[in-house]
Amino acid sequence: MTMATMGVAALSDCAAASLASPFATLTSLHRSKTAARITIDRACRDWSSLAVLSPGMNPASHTRRNYSAEKKCCLHQMPITAAHRKANLRVRKQESVPLVTLTDPSGVSHHLSSFLQQPAGTQSMLNTRALMRYEYVGDDVYRCYLPKVTLLNFEVAPIVDLFVAASDVDCRVDMRQCSFTGSKAIQDQNERFSASLKNHLTWHDTPEGDQVLNLETELSVSLEVYTVPFTMLPLSAVEVPGNAIMQTMLDQLIPLFLDSLFSDYKRWVDEEALGLGVNTIPLSPTLGSSPHLAAPDCQPLQVSS
Repeated sequence: MTMATMGVAALSDCAAASLASPFATLTSLHRSKTAARITIDRACRDWSSLAVLSPGMNPASHTRRNYSAEKKCCLHQMPITAAHRKANLRVRKQESVPLVTLTDPSGVSHHLSSFLQQPAGTQSMLNTRALMRYEYVGDDVYRCYLPKVTLLNFEVAPIVDLFVAASDVDCRVDMRQCSFTGSKAIQDQNERFSASLKNHLTWHDTPEGDQVLNLETELSVSLEVYTVPFTMLPLSAVEVPGNAIMQTMLDQLIPLFLDSLFSDYKRWVDEEALGLGVNTIPLSPTLGSSPHLAAPDCQPLQVSS
């Protein structure tokens, strides 16, 4: 979102669950809001109808030999189609909220753009508090290591590369790469999964003299459909409920991101007034407070003003 890793963390959890097991997606669906559950129920009814109408999916029309072959195929989660298909999920959301320029106790005004161009603003956009650690890899790109999650006995550790660029007129956060580390089965999924996250913050004046902050977020996920029963279903059976989940996720996370951004903005203004502003980006947010969580070679990255 420019929610950066706040959104990426949720995306990674959702995507990793889908990759670890196709049935994990269904588990997540039943925990969503009522609208998502209605979508799932409709999809399930479509699946049942398809199974009855399609001779290739009706067990009553199978010979014993064919049924045994398909059962073995299911147990080993092997593809049953000649060509793997990709389910493409894509959601967007726009949000506009009033923007107030904060003034420190000494009477100096600090616009949000000033905050976003500082290391503290970059940390806020990356949501470093939610990361195990992070590092600067060059060209305004940061490698973020998200906490490990356990899904159906699989341990998944997402790694995300985020591009962050702020100016006097806007701020952008783009996801350049998303991958998973863990067991070989998990790492193999990197070839079957891709994701894109674009966040754009802008601001403008209103005729009344006020300012408005605009946030535009676009999230795309491409998943290879290669396991049964999903290979026997139309792609819409994956895309429709998948889009519903991702849209619900955006609707819930964007207000949280904005609250966090404004809170960090206010804290930075107060620290600037007290002369507490720092000019470094530590490679790990826990550096100095919890050394056992930081990488041994982590050193602060000096950032020019």
